[in-house]
Amino acid sequence: MNLSLLRLLQKLRHLWWLIRKPEITGCMALVRDRNDRILLVRNSYQESDRWYFPSGGIARNETALQAIIREVREGTSCELGRIDYLGLDIGVLQHAGNPVHLFTGVAEGKPVANGRQLLEARFFDLTALPQDLGWLVADRVELLREHLQKPKKVYSAGASPQPTLPGQTRD
Repeated sequence: MNLSLLRLLQKLRHLWWLIRKPEITGCMALVRDRNDRILLVRNSYQESDRWYFPSGGIARNETALQAIIREVREGTSCELGRIDYLGLDIGVLQHAGNPVHLFTGVAEGKPVANGRQLLEARFFDLTALPQDLGWLVADRVELLREHLQKPKKVYSAGASPQPTLPGQTRD
């Protein structure tokens, strides 16, 4: 699908949201590498001159965890490991309710933008972020910094840490 068509479809979707005002549940990943650099992406369909965290919608019968793993994989070709659930952020997107499940995790692999939804995907040092950050990115960077400063849980041998997640799937 070419970029002009994607941008047109995005505008039509926003118009539909303005009229119907559906609740749009999403997920966002504050992805980092093993050196705690953060992964930011540039979208092809909207504000392509700004950097954002990887994010997307949650499909029917998909958990928030399944959705964020899928979104990161589809958009950047990275696998997401050591995932922690940071919480639910309630906001508004294009005049519609927009609860967003926030996750952090460590990327396995080098990010490669898929060329459809994402034009670029790269890691940035927390002390050298680009100037052209998208909406709320700076706030979410602070949330990630706070999370990284918290003491880490120590698990006994053989124990498998699991993130605390909302257990519901979307119907």
